[in-house]
Amino acid sequence: MRKRTAILERDFWVWSVTWKDVERFEGKKSAGDPTAFSGVQGARIGMVRKKLGCELPTEMARLGSMALLFAFLKDPDVAQWALLAQSVAIAGLIKPPLLSTAASDQWANLIEDAPEHFDAPDEQDDAPTIRSWGWHADWASMLVRAQANGEISSIRLRLFDEWSGRQSDMFEPNWRAALHAWNLFQFTERVTVHASTLIDGDPLPAPEPLPVVEDASTGLTAFLEDLDLDAHPLMQAIDAAGLPWPEPGYMRKSPDGLREIGDVEMAWPDAQVAVYGDWEADGLDAFAGWTLLPLTEPVPDLIDRLTAHLGASK
Repeated sequence: MRKRTAILERDFWVWSVTWKDVERFEGKKSAGDPTAFSGVQGARIGMVRKKLGCELPTEMARLGSMALLFAFLKDPDVAQWALLAQSVAIAGLIKPPLLSTAASDQWANLIEDAPEHFDAPDEQDDAPTIRSWGWHADWASMLVRAQANGEISSIRLRLFDEWSGRQSDMFEPNWRAALHAWNLFQFTERVTVHASTLIDGDPLPAPEPLPVVEDASTGLTAFLEDLDLDAHPLMQAIDAAGLPWPEPGYMRKSPDGLREIGDVEMAWPDAQVAVYGDWEADGLDAFAGWTLLPLTEPVPDLIDRLTAHLGASK
């Protein structure tokens, strides 16, 4: 973090990607990568983007870090990327209730000063003096603040990289989501990044290793890495219900087998059943004749429908 911040201060643009980002990009799955923007509707981003005169498409903000990097290299118009970043930041401020000013101030202070993981304040207010919205995950946090006129005043990112965080299965996707936000929001020149190890000094030494215990969930934990974060609750429910596991990131090929013509978040090809994310809705024509279930449906409803189609025979 110190190195990247120092490079940015010398007027360079810096991209941070992980090996997981590279693997997902090579597998053409980057559209489902972890993001801090999942709660911001694409329609609102598009509305702000048009008002600001941003010529980059709304879908750019949903690209994974590697795809986003290649998009920037193809069209490195910094002014346009700054407008896209502003569009995402402002779009989160559109629909009240927003955070109260007191909650926003407290959250900002916690991001900068709390030595370890904290619970995000959530007090709301329809008309706060400081407009703000946030994203808070297990091991990362983000707060966007704006002036009364909507101009973005600050974006704070925080990684909880204390020892307990680094041992968590959710640390990597949360870290990747924070890096993704940093990659885009660097163009606002309003972003600051904080981490527990930068506040607390050097990372804590590793404790004595615990005895190895077989964990029945290890297979599921590894499987979840191939799914979008929004699909994790459904996959955990599928496993708990004893349903057969799907193929993650399933890609449909053309009849000649040479082209990929559509993809979904998870699929059971033999049963011709699939679950898709809203970012995949445009390519569903490739799955004509299949039973297609939107990931936005409540998990219990999806489990009932999957059980009807698949049965419980894991």
